[in-house]
Amino acid sequence: MREVGAAEERPTLLPALSSCGQEFFSALHAKREVLGKIVPIRDGRGNRTYIKVPDRSGELGNTVPFSAPYPDGSLSLVGYFDDILDLAVGGRYYSWGFFVQGTIEEVKRQIAPALREGTHLRRDGDVYVRSELWKDGAWLPDDNLAGGVAPAHGTIERVFLIENGGPPEFPGVVRVGCSLQGSVTSEMVHAARPDISVDTEPFDISPRAAARELASLLFFESATEEYRKSLTVWREADGWNDRMLRCMQEIDGTVLSNEVAVLLEDDLTPKELTDGLSFMRTDTAARVMKQLRAAQRKGESVSRSDLDLSAEDTVVLTKNSEIMRKIVARMKSPRYGLAYVQAISATYERCRKGKPHRPSR
Repeated sequence: MREVGAAEERPTLLPALSSCGQEFFSALHAKREVLGKIVPIRDGRGNRTYIKVPDRSGELGNTVPFSAPYPDGSLSLVGYFDDILDLAVGGRYYSWGFFVQGTIEEVKRQIAPALREGTHLRRDGDVYVRSELWKDGAWLPDDNLAGGVAPAHGTIERVFLIENGGPPEFPGVVRVGCSLQGSVTSEMVHAARPDISVDTEPFDISPRAAARELASLLFFESATEEYRKSLTVWREADGWNDRMLRCMQEIDGTVLSNEVAVLLEDDLTPKELTDGLSFMRTDTAARVMKQLRAAQRKGESVSRSDLDLSAEDTVVLTKNSEIMRKIVARMKSPRYGLAYVQAISATYERCRKGKPHRPSR
């Protein structure tokens, strides 16, 4: 099949893709006349162009083949992928990029010199990867992030990957693309993926998944901290041996927040769940929760007037105050506290029946 467009000496789209941000969509805009002949595209605001897949949330619709290869330098792009995977408490994964003809070594050799932050591209098993961690308001290179391991709760990773393989309709290709993954906020989606409408996206999630993610964002960190503190006290009071302690450590914040999620799903409508989740995914919510947890660790109570908020944060918080007040009011029911206790009690009984206690003297 003949390629479209004149081949350039150096690749342009793949290096732009390696920015894992809006620069890529501006690069697509510059090539839109040629790309529009081989793949469905859509022009957006600010001189940006997007490649359209049938359904980025579906396994069978998140890729699109090019009707002819596109020459990017000496490499041939033959298709595009764009998928979203929602793992609830495990985070959200936004992946996008190209299918490129060739071997992984050939592709890496051709594009490595032009990649953004290319000095951090490293071999990790069967893939080449450049990884970054969102920390203190900026993307920082992190060459120690392990491949194939989900981001830690509350963290966000941005990864550029060169890896072998694609779906059956793309034989002999290498997959080159980005992944924004973990506790991704709406603001980050806006910044990296202007082709996604984050205003409607949360409504694609099921009520159960929304309840689990909402409960996790609200409770995972504090529940984990409190439970770990309690284990130290209980071990001393009850005389646990190491086996009993390990058994009780099987409970973590995920188990406890999932108990709360069951109640949230019962108590709130699907729209209330997604409205609450939409707010909790914002940077404003992350800043509010950080201040609340810091005060909680000190044993201090905090009112809204005590929070250190920007004018923009204040607007966002005011806009979502009604739904958050409703959620907080619901959670004052003793059923929520009892759900924690029941989960811990059930585990305690199971561990105790395993006879992990020290023998009585």
